[in-house]
Amino acid sequence: MPRGFHSHRKNPDEPWTWEQVLDAAKKINDPANGVFGIDPAQGFGSAGGTAYFKYPIVWQFGGEIMSPDGKTSKGYLDSAQTKKAIQFFSDLYNKDQVSAMEYPPDPFPNGKLGITIDGSWSLANLKEKFPDFKLGVDYDIAPLPKESAQAVANGSWALGISSKSQHSDEAWKFINFVTGHDGQKMYCEMTKDIPSRYSAAKDFPELNEYPKNVFVVQNQKFGRPRPITPIFPQMSDAVNKMFEDVTISKRNIDAAVSDAITTIDQAYADLEKQQKK
Repeated sequence: MPRGFHSHRKNPDEPWTWEQVLDAAKKINDPANGVFGIDPAQGFGSAGGTAYFKYPIVWQFGGEIMSPDGKTSKGYLDSAQTKKAIQFFSDLYNKDQVSAMEYPPDPFPNGKLGITIDGSWSLANLKEKFPDFKLGVDYDIAPLPKESAQAVANGSWALGISSKSQHSDEAWKFINFVTGHDGQKMYCEMTKDIPSRYSAAKDFPELNEYPKNVFVVQNQKFGRPRPITPIFPQMSDAVNKMFEDVTISKRNIDAAVSDAITTIDQAYADLEKQQKK
């Protein structure tokens, strides 16, 4: 986040609105000198990664991606709220021009980007690679912006047991341990990830104070999983393409959204056909 963030903005319960963020981004923006206001969702890289950063914008505007049962996007992706979110996102690039399609390497610590939206994992990376770019001096951390609601994406690596496993009992014992309090504590001491159990998070002093508490509290109160659906890869690709079509190709929102819904619904229909065979 930009220099000079007010201290109370570090409170996970008091985020800026997207309008306040846009206002700040405009003040920082200086494209003539290669400086941009904000990267709202980690650019346009791999579909899974960058779609992950785009879901919260939809949720923050009160929109949805899919039906709760993960079968369709009709009535969700084409809602007025979802379209408002996509329009706002596209405007950052095209109308307000505070975001760039491409940035030089590491634009945030190198002073070419005022506001970046990233995960807790980026803190260790910044500390290691840019020791002169100091938290609390050169940059601060604030909760994700809100529009009609607060929302953050959660979800990391997952553990599963194959239906063909020859050792399902042992696998279950292992997963039960790793996801329990002691296992989470041991795992997160090694990985520096945020535990999936609140009880384990309480045992890490650094997770209960600024800046890590911003990530922990947001996840506890406003965390949402990505859409739970058997056609997750197809849905993720379709959502990413929709954002790209509207933002990069300046395509009509209604048309882009309609195509995404058709792609997602067709993928689900294809899956059902395969399962009936």
